[in-house]
Amino acid sequence: MESLPKMVVYHHEFRTALFLSSLTLSTFLFTMKSFIIQTMKSDVYDKDHYQNAIAERNQHGEKKGFYSSLVNFSSFMTLAISMGIFNAFLQITLGYFDSEILVWVCLSSTIISWGIVAWVLYLVSTNMTSMLAIAEDLAVEKYERLTQEESSDNSPKA
Repeated sequence: MESLPKMVVYHHEFRTALFLSSLTLSTFLFTMKSFIIQTMKSDVYDKDHYQNAIAERNQHGEKKGFYSSLVNFSSFMTLAISMGIFNAFLQITLGYFDSEILVWVCLSSTIISWGIVAWVLYLVSTNMTSMLAIAEDLAVEKYERLTQEESSDNSPKA
């Protein structure tokens, strides 16, 4: 193995870890996809607050479906899952050849798949932030409504 370029040796050292991490990330995302999509649908996309914002945008000429962002997000999660499985497959097939070009293919695939997973993480985070902002707005509205009802109940009757 001394005659192999350092990159090939490096890949041989970490090939199993790259395989396992890609497979683990993919299976985790696959398992969580339905839960994440359903949660986002019910807690963000089904809310009047969000749908009113989309309807207002559409009135101003933008053509966007109420669930088009969620469909895109779901498709991107599927891409992340597929790319992770593909990357794991490359690590256990092409990764065993002592070729610098194949090592670069495997490492490039790893970087791309992890980049896609990082972007999915960002999208989940922004969706969760939207979900919490909507929940906060609804809680404030409810509190203000209760406070107004209490103050009107406590006001002196004429």
